[in-house]
Amino acid sequence: MRQVEPAARNAALFRGSRLSGLARAIAQLHEGSQEEDAVSRSLEWLFDHRPWSSADVLDYLRRLISPQIAIEKTPEICYSDQALASCVSAYPDSRFLHLTRHPVTWRRSMDEASEVWLRDAPPEISFRSACRNAGLLPAYNMTNWHSCHLRIIRALEPLPRDRWMRVRAEDLLSAPRTWLPRILSWLRLESSDLLIAHMMHTENWPFARGRSGPRRKDGDWKFFADPALRPVALPDSGLVDPEWHITSAGYERIAALAGYLGY
Repeated sequence: MRQVEPAARNAALFRGSRLSGLARAIAQLHEGSQEEDAVSRSLEWLFDHRPWSSADVLDYLRRLISPQIAIEKTPEICYSDQALASCVSAYPDSRFLHLTRHPVTWRRSMDEASEVWLRDAPPEISFRSACRNAGLLPAYNMTNWHSCHLRIIRALEPLPRDRWMRVRAEDLLSAPRTWLPRILSWLRLESSDLLIAHMMHTENWPFARGRSGPRRKDGDWKFFADPALRPVALPDSGLVDPEWHITSAGYERIAALAGYLGY
């Protein structure tokens, strides 16, 4: 059996997971389809435009959807100060929705997603693999929760107050008819009852179908299996679990930030 080199294996994993959302967006806008052949052609288009920057690609997508506005939601943007600063500076008129989640339910979701994503990944793929193998993945994810939210807070502080909004995911998902009109009004968009009803039927979203199964790594397979809007309850437990290997100093940092965010 021919052995695949780590570099080629990692590249295939990256194409099949982290590029999937962008590739599907391009396939949808180019061809009105997300069938595998259309997605493959959109990946070819991306590789043909490798000299383009991220802003170049996003500006291209914005031109395709004009006069509609673009919504960019890539979690990795808040993984580094440089990426977040580049996003803020590239679009000086943009608005930022800081969506938060309780650290316990966020950690559980991230642990599950990490296990699925790393299940077939080679051990050299990332630092998360080493954390998982050492039993430290929960601690790593909790540190990530803290650093990402703190980074977002610091990036938004210098901006005019009307350019950003902070919402707890638990509030939004538990009372969407209350929060969606507020968010749309802040974005200066229509917020009619009919539009809100369409937004709440997530099963009809163009990107909500066709990717169910726990072996998929290009999105939230649990959502794709049942793309319904579901409330997220606040946990009954505290902010961390004793088995998560969180130091007392780490706990104090998490507790302080969680309190600041309203948890």
